[in-house]
Amino acid sequence: MRMIKVTDNANFVRVKLGEIKPNRFRKLDRYPLEQEVLDALKKSINDTGFWNNLQGIRNEKNEIELRFGHHRLAAGLDLFGPDYEVAVEIVEFNGVNSLQEALAYENSIHRNKVAHCNEMVSVRREWWDDEVFEAYPTWDDAVEDRCNFFGVKAAKNSSLKLREYFGGDGDIGARAYSRGVKYGIGREILSNMLSETKSDIEQALTSLPLTARAKRGLELQAEEERVKAEAKRQEAARIAAEQAKIEREAQEEADRIKEEQDRLAAEQRKADAEAKSARDAEEQKAIAERQRLLKEKQVEAAEQQNQVNETKEAKIKAAQVAKAKVESEACLSDVRAKQKEDVIQRREWYDARASEVFDRQAHGAAFRVAVSHSEISPFLTTESLLPFAKAIRSKLQENNGEVTADKITNLVHQNFKEFKNTMRLKEQESSEGNKDPKLELIKLLDKAVTDGNRFSGTLAELESVMREHNFTAVEGPSAGKFMDVLSKVIARSVFFNPRSYK
Repeated sequence: MRMIKVTDNANFVRVKLGEIKPNRFRKLDRYPLEQEVLDALKKSINDTGFWNNLQGIRNEKNEIELRFGHHRLAAGLDLFGPDYEVAVEIVEFNGVNSLQEALAYENSIHRNKVAHCNEMVSVRREWWDDEVFEAYPTWDDAVEDRCNFFGVKAAKNSSLKLREYFGGDGDIGARAYSRGVKYGIGREILSNMLSETKSDIEQALTSLPLTARAKRGLELQAEEERVKAEAKRQEAARIAAEQAKIEREAQEEADRIKEEQDRLAAEQRKADAEAKSARDAEEQKAIAERQRLLKEKQVEAAEQQNQVNETKEAKIKAAQVAKAKVESEACLSDVRAKQKEDVIQRREWYDARASEVFDRQAHGAAFRVAVSHSEISPFLTTESLLPFAKAIRSKLQENNGEVTADKITNLVHQNFKEFKNTMRLKEQESSEGNKDPKLELIKLLDKAVTDGNRFSGTLAELESVMREHNFTAVEGPSAGKFMDVLSKVIARSVFFNPRSYK
């Protein structure tokens, strides 16, 4: 292995293909290289030679570790073998984080978008949840960055990188970092680390298995919501007791006023009786004045009664509103706690590879939501999700129409029972060691559909070329063979009456 100095900023090393190590974060077992990209690269290499655009670092073990270029490396190994020497550009190893940043851009244009986003989210989340937060449990620890995880050489630069990821310096970044330590890295922070949209990252997080920290975080959030619900229920009980006290005190005040009204009424009756028996004008005048004062007191007592009633009703109404609010908040906290617990179950049940069958996050999300329906999920195991997704994808391709989330949802609801029956037949055949004729028919129908679509596509291409060049007929051995095959297909198709099939 020899170093070749090219410029002040670039060095290349001659190394055998078999000695190059993949980027430590490239999960080739979970996210294998894509055959279409490999085939295109092999054709390009055969046509123009092996371009020296592999980039790597010299890692801690003094090995050449790729930053990016895994498809090109694999294509070279297939074409030339492990002993073939190539020039690899070597850049300075600037921390583990820089390897992830390089990987995020590798073939992101050519690869399946769902798989690429899932891999990047998975890489970032597992690294932060399982390694960084363990090594650096506080913001200050991370800023110091003694292990140089973030790919910088000074603490102030670590702070810059962390500020970029966690939305600010000081208290803002520290709060976001502490939340990540407590609950696991989330969508907002990941969106600062990756070029994918927040909605794509959210869909990836919804599909992928939970890290141990994220699972603990959800369990902790569920417990926190349960505690909130209990606190709200206790508050509702306190408000109910306070309401009962208000009603009791209001009743006592009403009873006191009633007693006063009864006393005033008795005095009024007595004054009326005395007025009738009064003998002179002075005595009558004194009694009249007393009657007037008694009436004023009766009016005042009535007003007090009304005020007490209004105050009582207002306090009771306010208490009822407050009680209803906290009871609603308690129910909401219970719902949120249940949602967190359900998330844990769904994440452990759902296989993210099923979403990766589709080439858009929205389509993968539609499949995930559809199979998570309460009428469907009990009938699908984790192991059956990937083959079911492939079956749905195959049906979409058969229709040769635009793929939409609604179509995926409808196909899932229409076909999951048939799919389960087919899976049971396969299991039965495997266990009994003999072929079931119904299963054999299903397999042949599926093969006929695949072959028929391929043949139909070739016919369409043939027709297009003939129309483009104004060919009305073709001659020669190939034309004869073609017509012979076509006549056989037509003859066989007579057996089938499409109207008898559903």
